[in-house]
Amino acid sequence: MQVETPHHPPSTFAEFIRQYAMIVLSILTALALEQVAVAVTHAAAARASKARIETELAHNAAEVANSLRINTENTEALRAALRTLVDLLKAGTPSDDQVMAVAKTTLGHFSVDLPGWQRDAWDSAIADQSASHLQQSDLRRYAEIYDDEKDATNAAILLLGGEWVAQSSDLMLDYKLGKVDPKLLASTLARLLAALQQISAGQKELQAELEGHASDADATHK
Repeated sequence: MQVETPHHPPSTFAEFIRQYAMIVLSILTALALEQVAVAVTHAAAARASKARIETELAHNAAEVANSLRINTENTEALRAALRTLVDLLKAGTPSDDQVMAVAKTTLGHFSVDLPGWQRDAWDSAIADQSASHLQQSDLRRYAEIYDDEKDATNAAILLLGGEWVAQSSDLMLDYKLGKVDPKLLASTLARLLAALQQISAGQKELQAELEGHASDADATHK
């Protein structure tokens, strides 16, 4: 900011007041223009960050939908295999071939699919402080969605960790060796199904949250 000083000192009080007023007005005008420029810059940064975040959330919504599809398919296949195995156990002691046949049907479904969350746009908006210039309603909603995504991932990791990993590893080794204990297989399937159901329930809640956000965003743009 630069203010031009008068070329000659005022000769009268009225001239002094006039020059003083011009200087003050110039300073105030410069400050106002500077504030406008800053506000325009912040608004542009906020719009750019919002666009990146919306793109990222759309990607995450697609990831959730894909994970739910895969987990639903796995759940149905594993539930059918568990029913078959339980029926065999109720009928007596199943043969090794029968148990191996049931185990074989689970191989392609013995997993839990987790979404490949992206949060680079959100983290960048926080790091460069452009998030602070978003509308409070948008900022609050984004924070809730990203926090819920993080919580869902942490919950899934807890459900799939520890003893279940060791049990499933033992089962896979037994299958490769050609002899699977039917009760171990049934127990492992039951635990995996329980984990799948809880994880899928959390993913359905996230999907509804993301779809609701997308609908609100579309309505705002119309």
